[in-house]
Amino acid sequence: MYTAAAVLFGVLGGTICNFATQIKFLFHYDDALDIFAVHAVGGMVGNVRPITFCNVYMLRYTPCSL
Repeated sequence: MYTAAAVLFGVLGGTICNFATQIKFLFHYDDALDIFAVHAVGGMVGNVRPITFCNVYMLRYTPCSL
């Protein structure tokens, strides 16, 4: 992953998690510490986003192919 992609990944991940904290108001549930927004949504973003920033150099050294 290139440095610029890593920075963009961090900014996007933080922004998406911040907007995800508003889900509790939409669905009317009590989440005082925003555990769902940070861990569930952040985990999903963290697992999916690196695929979009993957480069050819990394694909050569991974045991699986995309």
